[in-house]
Amino acid sequence: MANEESEVIAECADSSEREPWQPQLARAREMTPLPEIEAAMPVLGIFGGLLARRHAPYKVGILRDVAAHPGARWRMREIQERVDWPKPDSVRRLVRELADAAVLKYDPVRAASRLSPEARVVASFSRALTLAEIKHGRIIKVLTAAIRA
Repeated sequence: MANEESEVIAECADSSEREPWQPQLARAREMTPLPEIEAAMPVLGIFGGLLARRHAPYKVGILRDVAAHPGARWRMREIQERVDWPKPDSVRRLVRELADAAVLKYDPVRAASRLSPEARVVASFSRALTLAEIKHGRIIKVLTAAIRA
């Protein structure tokens, strides 16, 4: 299994150097978390160095969705099951980009990935900022008050 995943990761790295790539969605954009995440990107932009600009809303969505599920480590198949709005190949490539940026830490012995401490912060912020019931300005005030306390 670990060898299979390593081959897939190498395959993704090779193909990304050849041509520009866009993630593919498994359902209509409106049925994904992307509209809410894109609305929150001006605030989530503070994590730009961590996420890079390329496909940032997709990466935030993956971090958000993975962090919402129990467990500390996930195999690629588990991540693809939990993050079901992009197509599985897109999830695999985005996870590889997150691993390249050290946002997701891959353990070859366990053939599983885990969130870095920084990724947990991004996931928490994105979860808070994508709650439709609360305006971004209110969330920022609450977070600022919590940081100052």
